[in-house]
Amino acid sequence: MPITPKSLEEAWSAICRKMSQADGSLVLEQALIHGEVGLSAVVRVRDSMPGIVIRVPSRWSVTRWQFQRLTGVHFEEVLKDHNDILLPIILADADAAGIFAIFASDLASTVSAECPLDEKMRRLMDQVGLWKRFFQHRAGRLSEEEVRGLVGELEILGILVRTHGADFALESWRGPSGQLHDFHLPAFRIEVKTWINESLPRIFISDPSQIVIDAAWPVWLAAMQLSRDNYTGMTLPERVVELAAGMNSAQRTILEALLADVGFLACHAEIYTNRYLVRDTVFHRVVEGFPMIAPAMIPSGITCLKYALELGALTPFVTPSPIEK
Repeated sequence: MPITPKSLEEAWSAICRKMSQADGSLVLEQALIHGEVGLSAVVRVRDSMPGIVIRVPSRWSVTRWQFQRLTGVHFEEVLKDHNDILLPIILADADAAGIFAIFASDLASTVSAECPLDEKMRRLMDQVGLWKRFFQHRAGRLSEEEVRGLVGELEILGILVRTHGADFALESWRGPSGQLHDFHLPAFRIEVKTWINESLPRIFISDPSQIVIDAAWPVWLAAMQLSRDNYTGMTLPERVVELAAGMNSAQRTILEALLADVGFLACHAEIYTNRYLVRDTVFHRVVEGFPMIAPAMIPSGITCLKYALELGALTPFVTPSPIEK
């Protein structure tokens, strides 16, 4: 049976009906996958919090399992149960139930795989590590605006891979770490903004410090036009697959981790079905006269400022691509 929000909810409800039989147990469980490594739906007895546990033989080393409370999900301390070790993961926010079910289903794919215990546990802990990076920042899917922004960053990343190599490109991509500009190159910075052709030709600046005149680290603004195109466009997962195809195993591992930081994992593919075509990318150099709101101009007390730039006003600052010379 596939793991879905509905199937998990049904399992948790069935467990709760047996709560009177807890008899000193820390959790009550209902097995989802049996085997040397198992996966169960659980409800914690002391507070009725739902979740899942990975059940592994006690001979497995628990050094890679760490207690951590993240957005909507808590990775709890190891529990002992006879000859097994239980690795509990508790759903702490009901609004995260949808993504939690995808998480459980992703783990189930490895738990049910036919491979030696050490290999299976290595894969599981790698998966858990990626999901922890995801849960550091969110407990739900990317918004459509965030998807378009990521499509734009992946387009520039792909150009850098072709022109400078994957190692250089991945090192340059700083958007996933929340830095001010999406790409840090040795001599300049690039900030990527996307706009869709069904809307007005404008882009939004979410932080005035992104668009500044800086002699030490000149800034280029890449304005990328996207269109929804169900025939020649690509989904976000397809773009990721295409980009990863040209990388070696180590580079793909880095790419997966960076994407997890942004909020995308390969197992999310089914929830991102909109197809976007990159129609045009125009680079603008931020120099004297560029329309902007300089941070020094913002009165004290204003803690958040977002503004729109009409692309027509940026025409005098159009330059050739600084990364394809």
